[in-house]
Amino acid sequence: MSTTATVLAMALAISSTHLGAQKMAAPGDSTRVVQMHDVQKLIRVETPGQTPSAERADREERMQRLVAFAKTFVKPPLAAEEDISSLSGRYLVALARPEQQAWIAGLLERNIEQGAHQILLEIQQFRVSAKVFAEIVPPLLKEQGVEPQAEAAGAYRYQALLDDAAVARILRATKNTKGVELLRAPSLLLNPMTNATVETGTKISYIKDYAVQTIGDKISYYPIHATLLDGVRIDASCGLIAKDLLGVSFEYLERKVEQPIPEFETTIGVNNKVKVQLPASTLLHLEQRLELPDGGTALLAITNPKGPQLMFLVRVALLK
Repeated sequence: MSTTATVLAMALAISSTHLGAQKMAAPGDSTRVVQMHDVQKLIRVETPGQTPSAERADREERMQRLVAFAKTFVKPPLAAEEDISSLSGRYLVALARPEQQAWIAGLLERNIEQGAHQILLEIQQFRVSAKVFAEIVPPLLKEQGVEPQAEAAGAYRYQALLDDAAVARILRATKNTKGVELLRAPSLLLNPMTNATVETGTKISYIKDYAVQTIGDKISYYPIHATLLDGVRIDASCGLIAKDLLGVSFEYLERKVEQPIPEFETTIGVNNKVKVQLPASTLLHLEQRLELPDGGTALLAITNPKGPQLMFLVRVALLK
């Protein structure tokens, strides 16, 4: 039985026997327990005029975001045999060590106690030439004792919490500088542990496959279309993970679709020739978790051996 299946089976046993306790020792494992955490106050969605089915869908989406956020930031991190999942659209269920269960309970209590609040997330994204990048980023971070992390294909990633003076130095160095382009600077208002997405670019439609429909003796073929974003997508979620400390889960996806999209001829049925399209694209994908003090700014940068470097200034603040 998988870890997730074990979690849910034990949670169902809890709910049918002693829901008040909301926890049970893991069988054959003295170091872990299964515990149910009621998150109804965090996932409840009240939108005037919303249908029950739409409300359920919103609630389930918030639940899955909450589960994903807890998995990302739980301390200590989850081991292979540990898991966090959802149950009955109301409970977050964890198979974890007691210290992890305490961290999860603290996360939920802290965000509930904060009451109705939002988190402001500001992201400034720069495309920087390799020369300017080398002049700005490594020297600044070396002063703070930050070393780059090796990435695939010869790339390197930098991450550091910046004080106001360091932020000002970067902004001065990038302002009106040849070889620096400010690509976008979205400001996002997020509910705790929910997701916000920014997309820029063009949705490109292509023929992925064909569906076959038979009516009597007549067979018809209908193209199945899919879409790709030729551009940039940023996904982020935030939450209060400790007193005056905010967690940011950050994902960046940049895709360049080659055009025109190549077409290939294939045969469906007996001698029915059709064309399908197989898009080719280059992809830059960056995922990072950040822990920032309320009002703090982090630098996130990645070198790109095949082109300009990327640099992000990420600021997060709690709106009370």
